[in-house]
Amino acid sequence: MFNIPSYQPVWHTTVEEIQQNQTLMERLHALKHQVIQDSMMMWDVHYDEHNADAPFLVQLEHDQLEICCYKLDDMAISFNEIDCKQALDVLNIEGYGVFTYEWRSYSAFTEHFRGASILSLAIEEYGFETVVIDNKQFPEQNGTKHSSWLLSGLYITTNQGGFSVYNALDETGIIFGEHLEAEMLKMGTRIKHTQIF
Repeated sequence: MFNIPSYQPVWHTTVEEIQQNQTLMERLHALKHQVIQDSMMMWDVHYDEHNADAPFLVQLEHDQLEICCYKLDDMAISFNEIDCKQALDVLNIEGYGVFTYEWRSYSAFTEHFRGASILSLAIEEYGFETVVIDNKQFPEQNGTKHSSWLLSGLYITTNQGGFSVYNALDETGIIFGEHLEAEMLKMGTRIKHTQIF
């Protein structure tokens, strides 16, 4: 995927799927007290911008945590599958063009969290709500509300603050610091955390 050698993401769409994956849960628990050293994101050399479709990597003292979000509620969590020293293949997508990528440190994140120790980790869900507006076949359903929780991302707290790697509508988003607090306030009770540790 993304022409990244050896990257084979396994997609999860619910909290329960993650919790039932015993190997993944053990790996997540092993992150407790690990120290963040760096972070990496895929960079488009030609357009000089971050490829938000690609996974975000958190490099720790013993592991590299790799998180990728896809579609509306798909999330892949892997460990040590991506070698950032290995050159990325040029991606030629018919109708879109040729893309040349490289791994770069996300400097704002790394400056904020380098040396931080992970204290807690939670799975995030986003409260999704729809309202029937104009159902011509069944007009009695107009105004009916439907709500559900969609798998969104991971929320990690450190001794230097927290950050969220989340689904930004078919992209992998990263938010932390003042922006994270503002986003949490805006969402109110529509974000739910299931604590891993």
